[in-house]
Amino acid sequence: MKAVCALMSLCLLAGFVTAEQYAWQLRKVYSYTTHGRLLAGISEINTQYAGLEMFYKVDLAVIGPDRVNIKPHDFRVYEVNEEQDGGWRDIPTLKGAMLVVLPPEIIQYLESPIEVKFDKGVVDSIKVQGNLPTWAINIKKGQVSHFVLNSVGHNAVITGNLNRPIPPNQVRPEDPTTQSGMFYETMEETVLGKCETYYTVTESGPYASSRTDPIKSDLANNDLPSDEQKSGEKSEEVRRSDKSDSSSEESDEKFKYVKYMAYKEMVKGRSDTSSEDVGVLAPAVFHQFCENQYRLMEFTKTINYTKCEIKPVLGQASPSFILNSRAGDNAFGSALARVTYSRYIACGKDRKQFTILKVEQEEQIYSGILHKEKKIGGTVKNVTLYQILPLSRVPEPPKEPKEITDLTYTFDPREQKLRKDGKLKTAFDIDVAFEDTSYESNELKTTKERKDKSKNPRIRRAAYEYESEESYEEKEYSLRWPRLGGGEKEHLKMPSLTQAPLNPMLVSPLNTQGMKGRVAILLLEIVNDITDEKPVAEEETVSKTATVAKILRFLDYVDVEQLYNEFADKQQTEDQRIVRKIFIQAVAQAGTNPNIKLLIDLIVKQKITGEEAIQLVMTFAMYIRTPTIELIKYFFEKLVDFSPSPEDMDQLHTTASLAFANLLFDACVNKRIANTRYPVQIYGDFCDANLVEREYLKYFEKQLDWALEQIKLNDHSVGATHWATVFLASLGNTGHPAIARKIQYVLDTQSYVFIKTKAVLALKRVLVSRSEDNAQIGESTGMDRRTHDVLTDEVIEKNILPILTAVVFDKTEDQEVRMAATDLFVKCTYADITLWQQLAYSTWFEPNQEVHSYIYHLLNSLSQLKRPIHPVTWVAQRKALSVIPMVKPIELGLPRSRTHLESDYFDKIQSGYMHRYSQFGSPNSVIPNAIYYQNYKQYAGAIGEHPLEVSVHGHTIHDVLVHLVGKFQRPSDSAVEGNDVIQNIVEILNIVDREQDESPQAEFHIKLRNEMERIISFNREVIDKWVEIAKKSFIPAIINGIPINEQKAYQLGEATFEFPTTFGIPVTTVLRHNNLISLRGLIKATGNFRHLEINLELHPIISYKTESHITFKSPFTGKGYQTGVQHHAVFEFPFRSMLRKTSAGDLTFAITPTHLKEGSVDGSIDIWTFHRRPYTIIVTDELWPISHKEGGQMKIVHATDTPYEKTYEFGVKSLGLAFKVEQKTEYQPEEEKYPGWSRFFRRFSGSVGGWFHKGLMGSPTLRLAERTLTLDVSQSKTKTVLVMAAGKFRKISPHVVSEASDESKNQDDEKSGESSGSSSEEATTPKQYQFYSMNSGDYSTPMDKKIKQRPVHEYYKSQYEGYEQMSEEYYEEYEGQFKISKNTVSYEAGSYEKSDPEFHHRRWFVIAVLGKTNPLHPPLKVREMQPNYVNTPSVVQYLVSGDMYPGHTFLRASAGEPTKEHAKQLPQNSKAVDNIKQAIINSPLTNTQAPFCGDYVGDYQFPHWANRQSLLTLRANLLRQELKVSVRGEVSFGSSCRTKIHNITFNGELARDQEMQEYAKTESFEAKKCNEDEKKGFFSSPVCITNSEQQAAALNTAKVDIYYSQLPIKVYNATVQVRELVKAYWYEYMSYNPFVILNPRGSEPVVPESHVKVIATLTPDIDYLTLKFLTPKEWIFFENIKLSRFAKAVFPITATQTQRENIRDRVFKTAASCSVEQTFVNTIDNVTYTFDPDVAQNCEHVLLQDCSGEKAISVLGSNLATLNVKTTVLLPGNFRIELIPSLRPTDTTRDRTYVSANTNKKIVVGQGRVIVNGVPVTQLPTVVHDKEGQFIARIEEGAGASLQLFAHDIKVTTDGRHIVLYPSNMLRNSTCGMCGNFDVSKTVDFRSPRDCPLSSGTLLSAAYALQRPWDKEAKNGICKISEDAKKAIEEEERDCESDEFIPVYASGDCKEKIIQEVGDAVYNIVKKALKYVPGVNSGKWATKARDKVRELLANGFNPSNIAELIATAIASFIPVAGKIVKPLIKIAVQKVVEVICSKSGCCDEYYY
Repeated sequence: MKAVCALMSLCLLAGFVTAEQYAWQLRKVYSYTTHGRLLAGISEINTQYAGLEMFYKVDLAVIGPDRVNIKPHDFRVYEVNEEQDGGWRDIPTLKGAMLVVLPPEIIQYLESPIEVKFDKGVVDSIKVQGNLPTWAINIKKGQVSHFVLNSVGHNAVITGNLNRPIPPNQVRPEDPTTQSGMFYETMEETVLGKCETYYTVTESGPYASSRTDPIKSDLANNDLPSDEQKSGEKSEEVRRSDKSDSSSEESDEKFKYVKYMAYKEMVKGRSDTSSEDVGVLAPAVFHQFCENQYRLMEFTKTINYTKCEIKPVLGQASPSFILNSRAGDNAFGSALARVTYSRYIACGKDRKQFTILKVEQEEQIYSGILHKEKKIGGTVKNVTLYQILPLSRVPEPPKEPKEITDLTYTFDPREQKLRKDGKLKTAFDIDVAFEDTSYESNELKTTKERKDKSKNPRIRRAAYEYESEESYEEKEYSLRWPRLGGGEKEHLKMPSLTQAPLNPMLVSPLNTQGMKGRVAILLLEIVNDITDEKPVAEEETVSKTATVAKILRFLDYVDVEQLYNEFADKQQTEDQRIVRKIFIQAVAQAGTNPNIKLLIDLIVKQKITGEEAIQLVMTFAMYIRTPTIELIKYFFEKLVDFSPSPEDMDQLHTTASLAFANLLFDACVNKRIANTRYPVQIYGDFCDANLVEREYLKYFEKQLDWALEQIKLNDHSVGATHWATVFLASLGNTGHPAIARKIQYVLDTQSYVFIKTKAVLALKRVLVSRSEDNAQIGESTGMDRRTHDVLTDEVIEKNILPILTAVVFDKTEDQEVRMAATDLFVKCTYADITLWQQLAYSTWFEPNQEVHSYIYHLLNSLSQLKRPIHPVTWVAQRKALSVIPMVKPIELGLPRSRTHLESDYFDKIQSGYMHRYSQFGSPNSVIPNAIYYQNYKQYAGAIGEHPLEVSVHGHTIHDVLVHLVGKFQRPSDSAVEGNDVIQNIVEILNIVDREQDESPQAEFHIKLRNEMERIISFNREVIDKWVEIAKKSFIPAIINGIPINEQKAYQLGEATFEFPTTFGIPVTTVLRHNNLISLRGLIKATGNFRHLEINLELHPIISYKTESHITFKSPFTGKGYQTGVQHHAVFEFPFRSMLRKTSAGDLTFAITPTHLKEGSVDGSIDIWTFHRRPYTIIVTDELWPISHKEGGQMKIVHATDTPYEKTYEFGVKSLGLAFKVEQKTEYQPEEEKYPGWSRFFRRFSGSVGGWFHKGLMGSPTLRLAERTLTLDVSQSKTKTVLVMAAGKFRKISPHVVSEASDESKNQDDEKSGESSGSSSEEATTPKQYQFYSMNSGDYSTPMDKKIKQRPVHEYYKSQYEGYEQMSEEYYEEYEGQFKISKNTVSYEAGSYEKSDPEFHHRRWFVIAVLGKTNPLHPPLKVREMQPNYVNTPSVVQYLVSGDMYPGHTFLRASAGEPTKEHAKQLPQNSKAVDNIKQAIINSPLTNTQAPFCGDYVGDYQFPHWANRQSLLTLRANLLRQELKVSVRGEVSFGSSCRTKIHNITFNGELARDQEMQEYAKTESFEAKKCNEDEKKGFFSSPVCITNSEQQAAALNTAKVDIYYSQLPIKVYNATVQVRELVKAYWYEYMSYNPFVILNPRGSEPVVPESHVKVIATLTPDIDYLTLKFLTPKEWIFFENIKLSRFAKAVFPITATQTQRENIRDRVFKTAASCSVEQTFVNTIDNVTYTFDPDVAQNCEHVLLQDCSGEKAISVLGSNLATLNVKTTVLLPGNFRIELIPSLRPTDTTRDRTYVSANTNKKIVVGQGRVIVNGVPVTQLPTVVHDKEGQFIARIEEGAGASLQLFAHDIKVTTDGRHIVLYPSNMLRNSTCGMCGNFDVSKTVDFRSPRDCPLSSGTLLSAAYALQRPWDKEAKNGICKISEDAKKAIEEEERDCESDEFIPVYASGDCKEKIIQEVGDAVYNIVKKALKYVPGVNSGKWATKARDKVRELLANGFNPSNIAELIATAIASFIPVAGKIVKPLIKIAVQKVVEVICSKSGCCDEYYY
């Protein structure tokens, strides 16, 4: 018996010891008080918070060795939304807290007991009450998680120094056993997840109690201090709430609570203790729980959320813009952070035997991109031990318990379903008293009905409706997730296609029917918002559209379909159409499987069609939220899997394929995106890369093969090319590395450059390894990191990089393919520095200038990036910096191939940007073949997105654009008329047509936010089709009026994460970008093309809103506690407008601001509204927008600064429109000293990209800001603003498209008519010629002489009092000249007449702006035309006119009454001007406008030997004389046009200084090269022309004297402000002398009063500028100002070129020229050669001719290498113009001195001769027209003795020694002759008429020599060509074109065999030979050659000519580039035929 007792005692002792370990002793009850808060606010602004405060007690009974019973009780909840006295963690008392009365059943849930099984301080399992809903179970898990303390490192991941040997403590010798600090990591499971947790342990010395605390005895006896001892602890509201409770038990508990709070206050004041809320608890506080010599231990733990086996997070983000973080991580860059910190105070013997005295848990979540925009969500929980009692009774166990082995938070989709069905007991259930949720399916509820049913206000309590029919046990709604082997949760079942998936917890009292009813209400409100006159910004319409999408996410398929049938399946009325569009786009935004499935079904059923369907499908990849395999398969089968047709480029299937591939990439292939974008933590992986490779890559590859075959069969048809591009793009979009094999196949088998380029670009998503995103084997990670990505370093190294490298360095590959590969090469992560060095160094040996230019600009741009924000770009920049010194520099001009990158990052706003622009130059045009742009935005290191990616790519895009423009121009007969002489030349020289290899076509590709993608292909045929459709449908419709009703609601981005807090209550963080674009109205056209009027009535709305918030969602109160920020911007401007073009040529535009309504024009319009609102709110129903009054009460978070408010009005005096700007902000007053509209511009710095980015991001600090721009229409006297314009500008013949490089000083002319406002009568009236008539010679007129004789201001004052008077004076003075100008010389082809340069360069314009009192009529009421407004009153009137021609400018501006005087002085001979005059003169003026009239008169004089009318001025002539240009001008203004009392005059000169002269003569690089050329006798070389035009003619100094008198004070003050602004901007360069002494510097003149002297000097290299401003009172110098690239493009001004021409040459470098001088020729492609003039004597030489057959242009030269060169220009219409300059002395009065460039002697020269079709021209300048009056050419004299001709597409100048040709870029790649082929390549520029390469320039000149075709009788001698040259040319052409073949003859079976095998051999040979010829489609030409050979052989052949037959076939079909290798092809054919003959035996039988 004693033994038994001893054994039992031992067991009890063992049990006691076991229980004593790890915090608690067996059979004891530990009582804790719990105080917790969840608060959300923006503490950067103030301490306003919304949230909950909870109080309850916990009795923890130890009922077994490893089991405890936890019983919460006395649960109280308070809510608050007020400003507090402190921060969220240290608020002593919540102000304004309101008690939330919880129903008994909810309290029963919260206070139900929990039975917990512990294992060494870690929870093994729990048992809870069986009928608890999941939300209550989660709270129970949170209550249990408080006590999880792994004190000994159980399940440690890293033991750290936990188990180290502990030496005696040397720090505390008195207690040598005290352990020092420890650190270890465990894998710990709590409600927050199963994650790695970092523990630290600190021990203090032995505990010893020195005295008795009077308070602790009260605590021990459970007797807390009384109410009287509490001071200010609870608010008055709480007291009142407490008094309202009648329960005695509850009152007793409250009494104890108050006493306890008072105790805390007392403790704070004690010197030897501290409160629980501050610092570490002193031992004396808990001495009753600690025995002497016990140790006081502090455990702290922090959770590492990046390493979790189970992390309960419901995350969704779109588009794929999240960087390397995962949902629920500790940090999301600096945009989102989450930290959980726990602190345990324990007392005991050691870490195994102790008592937990106190638990403090804090959790902080903050979000926000800006540093000072952080929204804080904080939770604080204090659990404090207040008593320990013996266990006197068995604790209450859980009722019908269910065991849970998983302590982590649970998401339950079945609970969500019960919620929707209204069968769940929760605070979110329906409150019938609050809202009637019955759903009326027949019509929308009206707003009034909704308001009537919601009059019962919501009280501050939870609302419930209880379920009585079924118990929760029967429902079994709660999930039981069994554990898996790795401790993971079993994932939820994948969402189905018809049931709504799991969504974040919903704070709303609505069930399914209520939700559908809410959709109806919101749709009605949206319609009302859009159609009503109220501002959309006030109604928060964009938030309502987002709320509709949010509701739809909770609905099943049948529910959404029902809503569609009711609201979207109707579109009769305008309101119903709006409802339909908004609803359908909301369905897409919802993105759940039921919503997407419905859209797919509607598209398949063709209920949604056309562009609407295409745009919806385009958004699928961005909107889909749960991409299950089932949904992916459904998407594929319904919309993607189809059989395309080469004739039909169906956009729906195109877009579906692209969207589907993007979806595969996001969901299946790129696991980093999938893990951050979709809720994989809850559902697991939705799909994987194996599925993509197994099922979908094969489909795209099969379709691609079909498309490539169609390209081959249909000769590169646009349809087949389109599908090939689409399927290549789709393959690339998948991002699967398995596409590499297919890309390599395409590159190996295709020759079509366009397709090969697209194949290379398809690799762009497989360049960057995702290995760093993969989890390591054995690492403890969750689903969001435990992934295997197929794109690894090894895959890139072995499969991707070799493809790119091979293409980049393959010089035989086409340039576009190589540049595309180069672009991807620098992004490839595995391209090491050695390959980069090879790329850089290859530029020194690169034969292709386009590739060279692209590589140089790419590496240079990369190396100069400021702050590369993208990781890949950062790596590339490091490499580029190391190799850029190895690159050979090259500058070819802006249109050539290049890449430009720009990036920056702004620390203050935590964001940055990068822009990328690339282009592939075209050999056929200045328009590149490919243009690509992409931008990138990054925010807070967490979010990175590509908002826009757009490209235009094709071949000969220029031709496509020309064709498109031509569809809108009138055809011209002369445009297509050729020239018989040119055709004769073609026949004589046997010139081969230069045809382009590929048909012109283009592709437009756009990708938005990296996921919404479109591809549109087009060529000439497609354009024709579009135009025909427009003619048949659009034009008739617009005449009747086309209604416009477009509504676009987009969610451009969303990131929603929901995860648990320590309380088991979820918190949700949201970032959302929503857009709404609305356009309603009508467009109507009346009249015809000669007199057309278009009337518009539109109401555009553009609304953008960004919302970001943090919300704690409490399931037991039924509310959300939220803080956030809204950024909202709205542009809204309803108006009517009219655009009219009359037959006279004037243009009229009118606009009336008004709402779309009938009746009077009144009310107000909020044009622009912006607000930024930080707020807190208690959300009562989140299915309303939070700004909606029924969604909760939003409270703005105000700053402590005084608000800045300002209102100012403008526009009444200037326009008669009452504009008002209202501003209210809470920024610091000093920040608001500038208007808010312009303040953010002051922050801009750097590039334009930086401006836009900073403007979008706004202020770096977060404050309330509201700004509104309003137009008060009622208060505006002006109802309609009218703008009228007329003028004479350049007119180009309809059949010509001008390019940037065709700047003609000339072609301004080429018109006998006017555009944009001149009547046709003016163009042909002889009076116009008379009016603009001008003497020839030095361009000096009698009027100029008058100007020279009198001051400029006096002359113009007299001359410009009226245009009529000036015209009459001109008439009388030049009457003799009129007779000359009217004389017309006729000839067979047309006529010519004298033309004045002044007329052809003259410009004039008239612009009037009027404010009218009457509004425009609505378009539907306009039957013919809107009224003319001639006799209607005007509120304001403005009139501006100008008259400009070379050397002279006159401008006049008037306002108010002087406009009538001004109008009367306008020219009388223009109907267009007459219309404007009548509108001004006959309109009564209200005289509210201040009168004003001002004139500007300017004049500048160039020397006749250096002026801008000359095409060429030689450098030698420019440098021999001093170069100066005089400038004069006057500005006068006043209140009348006749009496202008204020004057500002200026007089000065522009000059070339001595430094510039020396620089241009000997010092510059160009000067040195030109000196070398001049020594050789080549004065017109390209480098000499550049040296002449840009350096020798540069005017780098300016000296201007400005005089002023009687300036108004406002004008004077404005000049002072400008001066101060300049001083501030250039302060670093400034030297300032305010104390002017007479000539202090000695070099500066004395400045008199009212006088300013300005001196500007540019350094010769144009790097620096020096400015001097000298006034009587101060001198200001700005020295050595560094000039920008833009400034260098504009300056210096030159004497021989206009600014437009200078910019063209300096930036675009598109001016092409060919120089022929003596024996030197420089081709258009800048190849210089010499020729022997003796090989062709007395011949005409074809210098340049269009050999494509499209344009009739040819330039011929004779007497080359002499001083008597003659030039003949052949032009369309059979025109032959001969230019014969004369260098022989004459006795005419026009003799002049000319400096010979070669002899440096002055000789006297005479006027040259011009002969047009054999008829001499008697006077220059002259203009040649054809019979139809179309312009052909203009001929005039140039500088010196030169003649120059201006025609379409060609300009020619010659002085008898040299000929310089300036061809238009329209002739690219289509010319032949001695000037080359103009293919922008220096290779093989010597090409014979047969297009064969020649070996020398001499042979080239001989090849293009011929007898004059028009001199049939050889009157001028016979052309003699050297026989040796002829023979050499024939031999080289024979080598190029011919070869001998073995004759073969066959018949019968042998014949068929020979035909088949020889044809196949020819195909293979030609294809292989042409494969590496740039720009040639080898497959196409090989097929044609094979078919031709087979055709010829099948028709019978003679053995003697079989070689010739094959040669002919090849020569007929192989393109130009292929003819280089023709001899090799023929040799190969011969060898192959021999093999065929030997093997077949057929040749032996039939061989002769």
